[in-house]
Amino acid sequence: MGAVSRAVGLLLCLARLGWADPVTLTWDAPLTGVAPAAYVMYRQVGTGAMVAIGTIDAPLVSYTDPAPALGANTYQVTATTLSGESPPSNAVTVTCRKGKGRERRCTLP
Repeated sequence: MGAVSRAVGLLLCLARLGWADPVTLTWDAPLTGVAPAAYVMYRQVGTGAMVAIGTIDAPLVSYTDPAPALGANTYQVTATTLSGESPPSNAVTVTCRKGKGRERRCTLP
């Protein structure tokens, strides 16, 4: 079995950014190779480590982070098959700051 193809085109769904909104991300399935069984979403908060925060069963190609951290949140996604995990996609970063009460405002840097 060959290498697992990378998920491509990680995008931030800009319409979902705003006060108290979760962060929604979408991507395209790999264009070549074996179809993924699932995807793994990773998030890095600030300068911390990239940590897996969710697994998405294929063919779904979106993930909503219901509680992004305050500060910089950087996301990447990988595709998985029986052969293993692909290299990570491009990175997308949003910055979330505290609003009124428990609200958060997430914007592109």
